[in-house]
Amino acid sequence: MDYVKNEPSTDIYATIASTYQAFVPLLKKNEDAIKSVTRTTHQFGDDQVSSLDVYSPSTPGPILFFTFGGGFVSGSRIIPNTGDLVYANLGAYFAKKGFVTVIANYHLVPTPEAVFPSGPQDISKALTWVVNNLKDQADVSKIYFYGHSVGALHQSSLLLHPDILSPDLRSRIKAAVLNGGPYHFLPGPARDLGNPDVLSKYFPGEDGTIKNAPLGLLQSASEATVKSLPPLYIIVAEKEPEAIALAAKDFKAELKKRGVAYDEFENQYHNHISANIALSSGEGEEWGERVVEWIKAH
Repeated sequence: MDYVKNEPSTDIYATIASTYQAFVPLLKKNEDAIKSVTRTTHQFGDDQVSSLDVYSPSTPGPILFFTFGGGFVSGSRIIPNTGDLVYANLGAYFAKKGFVTVIANYHLVPTPEAVFPSGPQDISKALTWVVNNLKDQADVSKIYFYGHSVGALHQSSLLLHPDILSPDLRSRIKAAVLNGGPYHFLPGPARDLGNPDVLSKYFPGEDGTIKNAPLGLLQSASEATVKSLPPLYIIVAEKEPEAIALAAKDFKAELKKRGVAYDEFENQYHNHISANIALSSGEGEEWGERVVEWIKAH
């Protein structure tokens, strides 16, 4: 963790390469332990993008469903050039804690399918596959969300959208951990969170980024939708970009306004990228233990 502790920059693009350079060698030292966890890959849809990995613990357990970030344009269940270790490290970490861990791809800009609400729809399709196909190896009545960055945006959008989740699927989602989400792109620092061309492709229309980002969905959500939200755990990194920290602050303020209780914590020492790739590295994993304990309490 010395690199992250000593790195003054909070800019995502300035720190992503060096953060990977700091943690991937640590993961490679633990490669045998990471890859000892059984990983199987499955298709949940008709195209090649619609694939997911399942990391299985030694005994059946509840589902932890992880959605990664990547600025709408990048990200995968396995990140290239990491020796197949990211996000296998995360899948193995939570599987060893007793969770059947699912990591699913979703459509990325600029593919024509990647238009709101494709992110939430992809997650819903993957969840349907999970419920229908993992009954013998998991407790599919207990699904816990964990979303990071744009993954947190997609997961929170799914929870706040009135029409995508079936009542059955919604009833199975017992809690959601949202880490470093860009919950809005309103004028001010948060406007710098996304490339305008990318945002206009994913959120088309004059007011697309306002009404269809999570903050806008929360502001327009019915009382029934708000009351259906599961317990929320909202995380920001100590070295989060200011824009993401402010977007989280605004989102939490709206949750309070709508009467939604939530838990929160600041992830000490971590930047926007480091927390997920620290898992299974032996350094900077404390936040993962904290998340596991919070999930177990819900």
